[in-house]
Amino acid sequence: MVSIEDLQEYSDLFEMQNFEPKDVLFPPTRLMERTCGLTSREDFEAHGEEILRALEAASPRPLTTYDSILDFGVGCGRLARMLPDFKGRYAGADIDVEALKWTSSNLRWVEPVLLLPCNPFPLRPGQFECIISISVFTNFNENDARFYLSELKRMTKPGANLFLTVHGERALERTRAEQRLADMLCLNSTALDYTASKLKRNGFHFVKLNDHLMSGAREYGTAFVGRKHIEAVWSNYFEVVEIRSGAIHDFQDIVVLRRPAR
Repeated sequence: MVSIEDLQEYSDLFEMQNFEPKDVLFPPTRLMERTCGLTSREDFEAHGEEILRALEAASPRPLTTYDSILDFGVGCGRLARMLPDFKGRYAGADIDVEALKWTSSNLRWVEPVLLLPCNPFPLRPGQFECIISISVFTNFNENDARFYLSELKRMTKPGANLFLTVHGERALERTRAEQRLADMLCLNSTALDYTASKLKRNGFHFVKLNDHLMSGAREYGTAFVGRKHIEAVWSNYFEVVEIRSGAIHDFQDIVVLRRPAR
C-alpha cells in the first residue's frame, strides 16, 4: 500500500542503490508474479512482445513516434522494457512502490510517477500525446473507472490517443469455457452466469476480491466492461474510436480512445 511517506521519497527513486538484479532487463520473479501473474522470464518476454504488437496494430502510428507516453500501471515494466530506444518522454505510473522502484532503477528511460489510490496524478495537466493502460481498468469498480477516465482526460493533450484494456465479451466467453481462466479470476459458474446477465443488461459488472492492492481508498476486483457501457459512459470523456475484441492474448479487449483536438 502506498503511503504519504512513500510519496515524500518520490524524488529519491532515481537514486536507488539497492536494486541491482543480475539481469537488468528482467525483474525479480516476485515482482513479475505480483504485477502480472507470471513467473518465468520467457513468459514475461513473450507477453510483452504480444502486447506491443497488439498496441502497434491498434495505434494509428508507431508508438515510437509519439513525443510523450504515459504508461498507467507500468508495474515492473512488462511493456516498458520493449521500448528501450524510445526518444520521447516515457512516464510510468503505479501504486506499487517496489515495482516502480525496480523499473525506474533498471529501465532508465522510464520516468517514475508514484500514485496514491484514487488521488489525482501528481503531474501537470495536458502533457501526454499517448496513454497506455494494460490490465488496470480490468480491476476498477465503476466509480473508480470514472475517476481515472477523468484523470486521464486531464493528463492528455488535444488529439491524444489512448489504449486501455478491459475484460469484455470475449474475455467472458473464454472464462465461461475454460476453468483455468475462471480460477485465475476467482469466479465460479454462478458468478459467471450473473456477470453475463449484467454485461448483457448494462455492459458492466464488478466482482470485489481480497488482494494485496486493496486499500481503504479503493476496492479491488475483477471488472467486465462491455461495448454498451463504453459507448454510454466512456464516450463522456473521450471519442470511442474502436474496441478491438480479444486483442491481447485473445482475451482482453483494447479500447481505442481519442481526445478531440478541440
